[in-house]
Amino acid sequence: MSDHLSSFYRRKAKEEQDVCVERATVEESNVRTGLLDEQALAHLLCISKKTVQNIYSKTPHRLPPAIHIPGARGPRWTEKALSDWIEGRPAHTQKPVPPREKKRVGRPRIADSMGLRNKS
Repeated sequence: MSDHLSSFYRRKAKEEQDVCVERATVEESNVRTGLLDEQALAHLLCISKKTVQNIYSKTPHRLPPAIHIPGARGPRWTEKALSDWIEGRPAHTQKPVPPREKKRVGRPRIADSMGLRNKS
């Protein structure tokens, strides 16, 4: 059993190391170019790359203004455009949600559907 646990922890450590290397690579490429690709934008917004792609294809106004570089795959965002976009967003305010009426479990009775029975 100890061999199984040790291999589990070794795999977990390797996965964490890979994630750290991937983040460092993304951050290094951003520092060099000053432009953010879909992966870097997703990392900064804490969403997946696929979510960024979906939002950009369906509702691009929900993301910062992008630029298109000939020969590059996908849109790019400048750091200034991203910071301006974040500053211009409204502050998050949580609205209270009214409690929903509890739904009765099971099949409804005929008397309930005809209004003959008091609901409790």
